[in-house]
Amino acid sequence: MTQDDHRFPVMVYHKGQRIFSEGDPGDRVFLVKSGVVCVFRKEEGNRVILAHLKAGQILGETAIITGEPRSASAEAASACQLIAMTSRQMQDALDKSLPFIRALLDQILFRYREMEAKHQAKSAAMTSSLKEVRSLIRAWKKDDRRSANDVAVLLESIDVILQAATKKERYVALVPKGYMQL
Repeated sequence: MTQDDHRFPVMVYHKGQRIFSEGDPGDRVFLVKSGVVCVFRKEEGNRVILAHLKAGQILGETAIITGEPRSASAEAASACQLIAMTSRQMQDALDKSLPFIRALLDQILFRYREMEAKHQAKSAAMTSSLKEVRSLIRAWKKDDRRSANDVAVLLESIDVILQAATKKERYVALVPKGYMQL
């Protein structure tokens, strides 16, 4: 650890080293001085990468401002240096700022949380639809008989996934008897 600007420590991390984990208390916010940081979440046992942050970008800001646990994990994607600001230093800076600045930050965080909740709901719907599609495909592999209802359910599930992924209204799907407009 070195000092930057005599107030904020510079933390040095090696590639692959964990910076913080999802669920940890938010006791610091970091500014990437050099290198790359990978921010990710675990969803159903899979690592979902949310961002790769580079010099000049900040991580850990949501937890330190809201006081909630970390909503994601972070690790060094390369050797990196991070300038750390503690929650106390952040609070002191916010207390000294104009009330407008605090209100602005609160509003930005509120909108971020709304967007994150919508993303999680969309992700859950996509996961559910994918499971249904996998189940139907497995059943079809065992039994070659397919009803029109089975095809309709499969196409509806695929449609939900595509709508969530591309935000389009209608799709053309290839089915055994040719193209079918959904």
